[in-house]
Amino acid sequence: MIHREKQFHLINHQYIPFFMLALPFVFIEPAPVDIFTIIFTLFLLFYGFVRKSIVNLALIYTFFIFVSFIFVIFIQGELSENTFPYIRYFFVDIFILIIFIIFTSLAFYKDFNVENALKWYFYGAAISSALVLFFYFVGTDIVFREYGLRLKGFFKDPNVLAPYLASAIIIGWYFLFSSKQIVKFIVPSILIMLFCLFLTGSRGGYLTLMFSFIFYLFLMPQSNSKLFILIAMGLISASLLLFITTNPDAFLVQRFELQDYDDNRFSAFSEFIKIAIEYPLGYGAAFAAYELSQDDLIASDRIAHNIIINKAVNSGIFSCVILVVFLIASCLYGPYKSFRLRNKKYIILGIVLITTLINSMAIDSGHWRHFFVLASIMLGSVMAGRIKIDY
Repeated sequence: MIHREKQFHLINHQYIPFFMLALPFVFIEPAPVDIFTIIFTLFLLFYGFVRKSIVNLALIYTFFIFVSFIFVIFIQGELSENTFPYIRYFFVDIFILIIFIIFTSLAFYKDFNVENALKWYFYGAAISSALVLFFYFVGTDIVFREYGLRLKGFFKDPNVLAPYLASAIIIGWYFLFSSKQIVKFIVPSILIMLFCLFLTGSRGGYLTLMFSFIFYLFLMPQSNSKLFILIAMGLISASLLLFITTNPDAFLVQRFELQDYDDNRFSAFSEFIKIAIEYPLGYGAAFAAYELSQDDLIASDRIAHNIIINKAVNSGIFSCVILVVFLIASCLYGPYKSFRLRNKKYIILGIVLITTLINSMAIDSGHWRHFFVLASIMLGSVMAGRIKIDY
């Protein structure tokens, strides 16, 4: 028993911190967090922390995505420029699956510290934001996209960085009023993240932050921080309004308007749904996007901007159904149970998951490691019955 407690102390205070700090650095493939995932998995397997029931669930999903992979490669025939993106997506799926096994298994154990994981998630966002801000003032293009106009940080897309920062901001807000140990660190970190979030020009990120504040107001029980949330929302809104009115022609201001590709983004949904129905075992999202663009049915070779539709097209209906069950259990039922039992640390985790899921209806978040880490923690906690009444 003592030996197992020491091992979990190592997990909570060394492995989890390193993992969470590595999450925002995915500018290369495989990402540092992917390599660490493999090492971490070997450690957990060796010491028997991986639960057999979770592995069995993962194997069912693996079976369906592997069958889909073989089928898609077969029907596509010869290799093309879209084959590599498809294969890459398959291996990202495998890494996401390993993340699911790790964190769903760990969340079963009473020694797993959820607040510690959230704290280091926040630290990772804060440190990466500080580095991004440094590169921003230096003027390097390494953290920019679209001609140096939108901040993408150490992700590959501003639309991934923005929701990640929004989730970290609301987690930081929770700790600001519940932890005396890191208060001095939280406020400047939140301000830096807000600035970086604004520079992403991501409408999905802005909405994710807004919804996070709103859900916090209505879901967090008896919190003395609700007044400060209203003040923060007012200050942020006033600052944005001032910037918009004084800089009407600025690129970031134009991001608040409808973009030329918006109609095309949502009209492509119906085309991808047709493909998913016609090919229930999958067709490959990259292949589908390329062919639809060649037929002028969509404006560019984009994958579907929806996590569920994209999964159906890429890996088949059966894989999609499993994903939907996972999302419902972790991002809807988990938050509902947390709110019903008034457990604050799980409520804040639930807020992050709900808002990310909402954003996922207009973007494919199927490759977001940070999303699946938190969703797996929630699912494991639900399955283990660890969400208790918070007195």
